Amino acid sequence: MDAVIAVQEGKRLLTTKEEEAASHFRMSRQELDSGVLALREIRDDALWHYAVDHDGVMLGDYEKPHWEGYLGLFCDKYGISRSGVFDHLNIVDTWVALGLPAEIVADDHVGVTRAKYVREMGVRLDGRTGELTLPPQEVIDRLPGEPDEDPIIRIQKKIQETYFEPAEPLRPADLRKSFEVDAGGGPDIDCFESGNGDIWVTWSIGEEHWDGVLIPKENYEKIPESLREHVNSKLKIRTYKKEE
Repeated sequence: MDAVIAVQEGKRLLTTKEEEAASHFRMSRQELDSGVLALREIRDDALWHYAVDHDGVMLGDYEKPHWEGYLGLFCDKYGISRSGVFDHLNIVDTWVALGLPAEIVADDHVGVTRAKYVREMGVRLDGRTGELTLPPQEVIDRLPGEPDEDPIIRIQKKIQETYFEPAEPLRPADLRKSFEVDAGGGPDIDCFESGNGDIWVTWSIGEEHWDGVLIPKENYEKIPESLREHVNSKLKIRTYKKEE
């Protein structure tokens, strides 16, 4: 009887936590963060063992139950993207593997969708094995800190510098750019619409720098609207805003 009561309590706790996670996933960015953390609780507290499959069999009764199988059931039940759930969980787990608390990803300065840019340095976490891959040494050497410091400490300093120290939170494009430049994986580039309609660019990589008109106004105005939207998306062109 005690075992039956324990199972019933486990199922109750699972349902409560599942509904919390699912409702958060469908709402704002801050709510998404809370949903991911709720799913991690389901995993870390082993509540997912109380879930039942499509045949009504409890996963905890399987000979070899798998967390990934539960996530599939969860996503089917609540109509949530599987790839998105797996990716969001991996992002939080990556930060935890870097020695940072899971809750910090839900901070107003970060957020799950913004936390992913640490991957631009070459940081990867294997979700199955838990193996953390760090950037090569030449990338570590570009990060804040002393040459003989632990690479993970230097990555933590880069995260602190990028997410928490700017006077204002960086745009997603700027976050990506910050990590890409340190990784040597791309140039520092900014495209924007000038006051007279030209599209300007500032570009730098290593010691090379250039800025000037990329698309003159007379050409930009002739571009079909659908193509202009495509160009704007690819180049991330900032729209000119006239000062009041």
